[in-house]
Amino acid sequence: MKNNLKQIREARGLTQSEAARGIGVTPQAWQLYEYGKRTIKSTILLRMKEFFGVSIDMILADDREKAIRANDEQRLLYLYWLLNPEDQQKANELVEKFTKLNDEGKQKAMDTADDLAGHPKYKFNSERGPKYTYRL
Repeated sequence: MKNNLKQIREARGLTQSEAARGIGVTPQAWQLYEYGKRTIKSTILLRMKEFFGVSIDMILADDREKAIRANDEQRLLYLYWLLNPEDQQKANELVEKFTKLNDEGKQKAMDTADDLAGHPKYKFNSERGPKYTYRL
């Protein structure tokens, strides 16, 4: 069964092992889920939904990949959809503030975002722990 696990995992910057650990399955089980070789049980789907902060529809949708690549707007919507509701609100606020900047301000905001994204202190790190972790 085709799914979006690889895209969701990669968008979070996680390895298969890190994603597996986050939802409480073995890396081998994760690979089977990601490659569509094993049906995902409802309990595991709920763990994935909670761990990644996405809907079950997003996990199981089979036609999103083509839509994502269609254009930049769809890519942006896809990335937005990966965010949990709290982070979606923050993204909304950032976009609103960004629209109020002149070109110089927009460039400074982008430079600052690049600096923060490249700094280990501010990067999402699965070793520090995602919001939800399940243990076997």
